[in-house]
Amino acid sequence: MDNCLLSLTTVVKGVLKGPYECKREKLDELLVAFDPVLPHLYTGLLSCGGPGSDMAACQVDSCDLDTIHMTFVDLLEVLTAARVRLHVCPMSLRLLYQQTSVCLQLVDSPVHYAVKKKVLLLLKRVLLGKAGEDLSIGEVQPSAQVDADMTPDLWALADSVLRSAGTGWVQRVSVSAKASFFGGTGESVPGGREGPDFVMLRAVSLLLLKSLEYKVQQVSTEDSLCPVDIQSYLCPLMIFLSQHLTQSLQLYHSCAWVSLVFGEQDDDMIEAAMTLMLLYLYQKRANAASDEDACSSGYNPHCLFICLLKSVAFDHSVLLDFLISTETSFLEYFVKYLKFLLENWEGFRRSCLYTQGSDPLRQRRDSSAHGQKSTVGSKLPINQMDPQFYQSPASGAAESSFHPLVDYGSSDDSEAEEPSVSDGSLGRAQGIREGSRLQCAPAGRPALCLPDHAAVRARDNGLTPDGMCEEAVTCLRELRKVIVKLQKRNLFPYKPASLLRLLMQIETKSGFEDGSQC
Repeated sequence: MDNCLLSLTTVVKGVLKGPYECKREKLDELLVAFDPVLPHLYTGLLSCGGPGSDMAACQVDSCDLDTIHMTFVDLLEVLTAARVRLHVCPMSLRLLYQQTSVCLQLVDSPVHYAVKKKVLLLLKRVLLGKAGEDLSIGEVQPSAQVDADMTPDLWALADSVLRSAGTGWVQRVSVSAKASFFGGTGESVPGGREGPDFVMLRAVSLLLLKSLEYKVQQVSTEDSLCPVDIQSYLCPLMIFLSQHLTQSLQLYHSCAWVSLVFGEQDDDMIEAAMTLMLLYLYQKRANAASDEDACSSGYNPHCLFICLLKSVAFDHSVLLDFLISTETSFLEYFVKYLKFLLENWEGFRRSCLYTQGSDPLRQRRDSSAHGQKSTVGSKLPINQMDPQFYQSPASGAAESSFHPLVDYGSSDDSEAEEPSVSDGSLGRAQGIREGSRLQCAPAGRPALCLPDHAAVRARDNGLTPDGMCEEAVTCLRELRKVIVKLQKRNLFPYKPASLLRLLMQIETKSGFEDGSQC
């Protein structure tokens, strides 16, 4: 069976990567022929070994079954890539979306850890639109064909994830206590950091966050009267993370979880921060939830941004590296956050206090939460969670949408200001990027170090809230200055006028120009 699956995977991948004409027609003809077969293989193979399955009835050795599972997941990825890239959509290509519960049950079964990990990573990539991204698929001609079922299918996938999360599925996901390095562990790596397997933590976190984003999109599109309770899902996620973080990795603030969990994967980190900001804005509009609750559940946009700045030691050159890089959506996130910051300056000021580790509201919050019962999938009392995670609030709200986040239309003189990145301009900026990386960043891409939370606490102890605010504003001010210099030398890869305008408005808002401290 695994040889048959591997053969089909190789053929589909070869058509995707090869310089063939009529790729869509060839793949459609091939895959339609498998429509009567693949659904039975999908439910039969992935259910085999799952909860309640009869292993004897599968008539497959457990070791062979693991191999078949791995091979079948590879096939699912190339099929998904064919759908996304070529808009080929026979019924067999909708299995992963329409019957996601089968995959989630497999993760909740006693199969090999590598199988669970592979399934979760695939689901994460599907929700991020990155399935098959590492297959080096050749150029695909634009198609007038539209996959009208894609959005409903993504909503169906998200619904399956959220339904499972409501039953406590997240808490049951197994996570290795050993760090993961390129598929292995960190045991043989000199100076390698301790566990847990952050690859698994990132997969579970983004799977849940992106599912919430799609659910919010669905509710907003359909004008549903049943709002999504964001915190009822984020609270169990925070508990899940606290269960797997070692004592030395416990957070100094709840919102620091993004920079800790995603610190080694900058594209996922920015995606998580952007999604959490969207969820915050939705929750704020839906039921006017307090910023204290948002902070305790780890999704206050101000705290997330401050924790990001802390994790790079307020080094503006790292932010510049992200802005120049095309490997993340940092520009989109940064522009949206700066607009939010301008509208919610007081919330940012309060976050500068509460991310220092002091929490004058904890006593009141714990007192009010005393005696409440908690259940997975519902709002959880703060005092029943790991105390290291839950500090305190910030405030503010802003308008949100599900359109592309880079929108300079609200700024003056915004015509012809859409970012346009060319290979040549990136090449000119390469020399600037070389000097802007932290020592721990791998060569060739911007990345963040895992924050040393003990060092962060020590640093915070010497800062007043005004000092923290001034550190942040100084970082943004230095970033603006270096962008201006690069622009004058024609080294910045896109027109930054609107971005510079936002940064200048932040400086004015902070009172930096008149010498005051924020």
